[in-house]
Amino acid sequence: MSEHINHADIELIQLKQSKSPSSLTVVNFDLLDLQVGDYGASYISNATTDTNMSGLMFKMNMDNQTICNGYDIDRKDFMFYGKNSEHIAIHNGPCKWAYITIKSDRLEDSLIDGLDIDLDTRLGKSTYLQSQKQLYLDSLYRSIKEVTELTQTNPEILKDSNILKGMELSLINSQALLLANTSITRTGSKDSTKKSHELIVKESIDFLEANSYEPLHVLDLCNVLNVKLRTLYYAFREFYGISPIRFLRLMRYAKARRDLIDSDPRKTSVSDIAAKWHFWHFGRFSVEYKSLYGESPSETLQKYV
Repeated sequence: MSEHINHADIELIQLKQSKSPSSLTVVNFDLLDLQVGDYGASYISNATTDTNMSGLMFKMNMDNQTICNGYDIDRKDFMFYGKNSEHIAIHNGPCKWAYITIKSDRLEDSLIDGLDIDLDTRLGKSTYLQSQKQLYLDSLYRSIKEVTELTQTNPEILKDSNILKGMELSLINSQALLLANTSITRTGSKDSTKKSHELIVKESIDFLEANSYEPLHVLDLCNVLNVKLRTLYYAFREFYGISPIRFLRLMRYAKARRDLIDSDPRKTSVSDIAAKWHFWHFGRFSVEYKSLYGESPSETLQKYV
């Protein structure tokens, strides 16, 4: 499953059956854009940010663990992404997140000019941040919640430029206060081992995207990346919390689901699609598929006709 959000292309790989519908709310302002997403299930998410935008990523619920770029995101943690940065995360349950993007050439003027914080705004860099006081994060979350709820219940309000500017200023002020009370604990490359694992995962994702219509397996990655299975295993466990074998199996399920949705049931069958993605035990395929998506593969094939 892939989708486009402003300033990033994101691929989502569902891990468990959804407990509630997923949604994405986008509000565009003059200086920044706000995007708030609700994942109704456990997901792996991969994204590369825009080459002209920087952004702050916040996890707004703490019901389930999230590992982002190898870091365990706790209540006071959030991420900063420079231009063209990699976002690699696993959400071990339903997750609500907010992504606030701003043009990099206006980032310092609008948010961090004069603050005692040195964000790494270089191309491809991400930074792991921690708020010194939870109340500043809570204040930002409250502003985000109020903006999204108001625009969802009364979308006509977005036509009023004065109200839009007021919303934007509230978000900027909340972020500035938060960043003024934030410490940079670690950057995206905190040591040589981390950098090595990060590079392995990034090259894996690049290869998988370039060969998205092929059913790939763990030995394919080992051969292409010229790494041992043990090294690949440690890299995926660090960034995703699961093995590369499990990751690739989930990806093949996601590709099979895409084909089931796009195919004509009069011209193809579930077993044809399962076999295409190297699922040879059709009974097990159906059981695991339903546990992931809440419907059988045959229901998916017929549902979207």
